[in-house]
Amino acid sequence: MAEIQKLIIADAHAHIFPGKIAEKAVGAIGAFYSIPMQHPGSPEALLESGRAIGVRKYLVCSTATRPGQVVSINDFIRESCAVHPEFVGFGTLHPSFPDIPGEIRRIREMGLRGVKLHPDFQQFSIDDPAAFPIYEGCAEGGLPILFHTGDGTELMENTFDLYLAYCCARQRRKHNSSQRIAKCRTITSLKRLNYKFPIFFVI
Repeated sequence: MAEIQKLIIADAHAHIFPGKIAEKAVGAIGAFYSIPMQHPGSPEALLESGRAIGVRKYLVCSTATRPGQVVSINDFIRESCAVHPEFVGFGTLHPSFPDIPGEIRRIREMGLRGVKLHPDFQQFSIDDPAAFPIYEGCAEGGLPILFHTGDGTELMENTFDLYLAYCCARQRRKHNSSQRIAKCRTITSLKRLNYKFPIFFVI
């Protein structure tokens, strides 16, 4: 029992929002998923609810549903982490953001530890070549990507798309060829094999 008490409880996936839009953002998420929401979504509310159950660390993130939100959200996550040392921050990116390499450098310089992507909210397919610069830049910069990989019956479909995107990005980096990407995309026809032979885990 003594050893168990020494363990640190960490929330590995928490969304936070600036106070002035937190309630509206949480309401939009609840409407999207048809789930009643119980907390306002601010950093302070997250800490208060976490303290009640002994949480000591939080991976915090937020999602840019439009390219124009990327910079302000990343600034907000950085500022929240500076104020609350309990937070470990992940930045956001968007496939249509005009300077993905530059923002990846800025994410690293701000001390954020990774990137959160949410294809549902951001309205892109995980295997869309438009997203490959994000994957390649994060791989080169040593930033892990936390994906929202689907809901309910969509989970396996989107999980395979994540692996497919990895294959395509790897081939693009190796061969620097759009033709190679096009060929790689034909792997989709082998989708059923992933159900029988799982090759990675989503946690």
